[in-house]
Amino acid sequence: MADLGWQDPAVDKVWPTPPETPRIRYLRTLTGAGDFRDESKQGRLFRWVTGEKEQTVSLVSPYGVAADGEGRVWITDTGTGLVHFFDLNKGQVEYWGQAGKQALVSPVGIALDLGRDRLYVSDSVLNKVFVLSLDGESRGQLELPDGFGRPAGMAVGPQGNLYVADVLGGRVEVFSPSGEHRSSLGSGVARGGEFNRPANLWVDPAGRLFVVDNSANMYAIDAASGEIAWEYSIGTVGKGS
Repeated sequence: MADLGWQDPAVDKVWPTPPETPRIRYLRTLTGAGDFRDESKQGRLFRWVTGEKEQTVSLVSPYGVAADGEGRVWITDTGTGLVHFFDLNKGQVEYWGQAGKQALVSPVGIALDLGRDRLYVSDSVLNKVFVLSLDGESRGQLELPDGFGRPAGMAVGPQGNLYVADVLGGRVEVFSPSGEHRSSLGSGVARGGEFNRPANLWVDPAGRLFVVDNSANMYAIDAASGEIAWEYSIGTVGKGS
């Protein structure tokens, strides 16, 4: 990330702590527009992209986070029904409450595709996955023949494929970079081959898909073949461990 000069000088936290080599460093907590308020300059720009009256909104129940590594951070917040967009370089916050003409209700999952100028947002009440530009402009939505059960966590793979965890559907739905539905991935741990309640996803640079299931299981899947490389549950280690 670029040197944004926004690390809290009063807090110095790393994980793990020495003598182990630290891999994560705490920088600052984001809560809302107040993080950037500068009274000497009579405030900063905080606005709604829907054209409503300018106002400030703090995070209430943040769920998904996406960042470009250069100071732009997008956070879904089920409590406000908004996507909060922080521009740390400019000290600005925007609130996105719409996907085209559709008002968001419960935005949860979020995934960033920088190369294609796309931001994917799932809404667990509307049961839809919206496609936005990085500036919040609508680029349509993704469709399943029978619809989503409850879309939640999402991740973009190295080839641009989008993976969507469908909590109630019990599967991970795979979409091509052009938005076509390619396949459905399951775990084989439940009747019909579904996951129990897949909630959150991550894809590593090699293309392995990691699935966190609300049943306290985690799976690593070879995204190319759909085969499970290993599975893990609290207290036990399963296949491929």
